[in-house]
Amino acid sequence: MPGIAGIVSRRPPDQCRRIVQAMIASMQHETFYASGTTFVPELGVYAGWVAHEKSFAASQVQIHQQEDILCVFAGECFRDTENDVTSLIALYQKLGDRFWASLNGLFSGLLIDRKQKKAFLFNDRYGMERIYYTETPDAFLFASEAKAILSVRSEAREFDAEGVVQYIGFGCTLEWRSLWRGVSILPGSSLWSFENGTCKKGKYFSPAEWESRPELSPDEFEARFQEIFKRILPGYFATDEKIGISLTAGLDSGPVALAA
Repeated sequence: MPGIAGIVSRRPPDQCRRIVQAMIASMQHETFYASGTTFVPELGVYAGWVAHEKSFAASQVQIHQQEDILCVFAGECFRDTENDVTSLIALYQKLGDRFWASLNGLFSGLLIDRKQKKAFLFNDRYGMERIYYTETPDAFLFASEAKAILSVRSEAREFDAEGVVQYIGFGCTLEWRSLWRGVSILPGSSLWSFENGTCKKGKYFSPAEWESRPELSPDEFEARFQEIFKRILPGYFATDEKIGISLTAGLDSGPVALAA
């Protein structure tokens, strides 16, 4: 599955590079996937990405490795401006700390700011673009697929008993727990910063921000919905690739896939 993987550590650079390369190799299931790596040894940050060719995430291949701002990205982010990863970097430079709340889509990423000497691990508001992570005394590893972590950390290749119980009982794990020992899932709207070997775990969004807004009348809601829908929707179709739409018609019917 396309995604990202990486390690933040003060281990020897060659060791960290090999770890990232092994993680990315475990995620590169198809020969037509695009991929790349970003290594910033002075900050102890090493990451890589895998993406479908010509997808939003594949645009990050254009980013020069010596730039002050680097971004390793998975998923999609739709805005009124150009839809590519390089435009996100320009937006971060413009908005600063307000950048994260401006994003719209299902995504995860690692943004590296050389001037601030920081790296930021983030995801969409509800954690739909999943990121697994594990922490050791000398390293923080993360990946879009749990098996990427398992491929380089044998200690995690055991089931987490509580996670298995939750999965059997509820069909999923709870409270951002995974099925693997010592491996957790990054909570939605996370903004975790790495600086000088420390990780500061924060959030850029809380559902209460939306829930506490003034209630709209039916007419106001309809007008606002139409305005936002018309403004946002074109970005979802700005691609040279074929677009598929899944249509469902009830609990007992299967989806019908249409391609344009």
